[in-house]
Amino acid sequence: MVKESLPAPIEQRKEKLSEAEEKTFTLLVTEHEKTAIDMDEFAKISRYAERLKRDKASIERKMAAIKKEGTEPTKRSRILEAIFAQQIELSNWFGQNTYTDSPD
Repeated sequence: MVKESLPAPIEQRKEKLSEAEEKTFTLLVTEHEKTAIDMDEFAKISRYAERLKRDKASIERKMAAIKKEGTEPTKRSRILEAIFAQQIELSNWFGQNTYTDSPD
């Protein structure tokens, strides 16, 4: 059995999507990002303020490291994330009262 190595980060940036994948990205990822949970909504609750500040600082450090390494999420990975989040709710993977987006 021959094992293939993962593409280098620079190769990932050259990702070529099919027309169907581009359409899926436009429709699905855009909607997924629009309905994402807003962390700042929790800042209104005083007991979460300090933890939220720490979490945001941690996210900033991790995002800087990802950018420095050149390993930003690809469009395909963002499509998969959106599908995964959608299926958690539609298929009740974690029960009926589990939500992956903000309520409308």
